[in-house]
Amino acid sequence: MEVSVSQSWDDVEAILARRGLVLPRISAPTSVHLPYRRSGSLVMLSGILPVQPDGTVLRGTFGGDLGDGDREVHGQTLALTLIATMKAHFGSPEEVTVLEVLVFVRSTADYTSHHRVADSFSSLVVDVLGARAQHARTTIGVPALALGASLEARCQLEATVQ
Repeated sequence: MEVSVSQSWDDVEAILARRGLVLPRISAPTSVHLPYRRSGSLVMLSGILPVQPDGTVLRGTFGGDLGDGDREVHGQTLALTLIATMKAHFGSPEEVTVLEVLVFVRSTADYTSHHRVADSFSSLVVDVLGARAQHARTTIGVPALALGASLEARCQLEATVQ
């Protein structure tokens, strides 16, 4: 596992390209909410879904139609959406620190590996963005998410540049 410290978004995309990963395009929210809200140095990102480069959202239910073999793809796709969202709002990865992440995992009532799904998300974010992306995290299983998504995240960031 390569842990890289990226200085620019071009560096981030080069690291991802070496892994065969691509950032998705970020589109406008599909509901009435702000996906980005800033107060001083505190930044909240909400409604982050696992969006693929072609714009489709990964769907499914862990413990149902999704199994342990799907954790990495779904978690990493959610991480790529977070990174793309950060890129859309910050001039450089150096301008932001990831403080806390809340990951919602669409799952059956008897599924108990929510944290493993979120580990794939956290690992990619930290591997690509370095120590400034190490974060506190809570993972919660839920019966349904918007658009049938398999995952959703809310993130609290600290902006280092005004």
